[in-house]
Amino acid sequence: MSLREAENFLQRGIRPALDSQINRELEYFRAFYRPHPAMVLCYDRDSYQGAFDPDFRMTIDRNIRYREQDLRLEDGDGGSPLRTETPYLMELKIGDALPIEMARILSELRIFPASFSKYGEAYRISHSRADVSVQAACR
Repeated sequence: MSLREAENFLQRGIRPALDSQINRELEYFRAFYRPHPAMVLCYDRDSYQGAFDPDFRMTIDRNIRYREQDLRLEDGDGGSPLRTETPYLMELKIGDALPIEMARILSELRIFPASFSKYGEAYRISHSRADVSVQAACR
């Protein structure tokens, strides 16, 4: 859906023209959780799809940044850098099983599964800074 359709849906409850399963799930999510804008996450992404197995997809995100002000997407993709152990975040999406050659490469490079949330990390960083500010103000 377009940005305008998404804003109309999330802010005003105007349903997108296309009736689809994902839109019905989004409608349920909106009604149940009543979300509101809290953070913008931006990143540069390279996306790949398996030539022989289209269910195998890989994304590599870099230059991950976030902001909690100026939450309109029209305001651009700027923000504070999300500093992590490595400058890249790789995600593998597989259908049935990881292709054996990819499993071999990951094993040789000692790359193992891990859980990571860009939003969760940005929230943790942002709120740990807020906690320090409050503690300093109380002294």
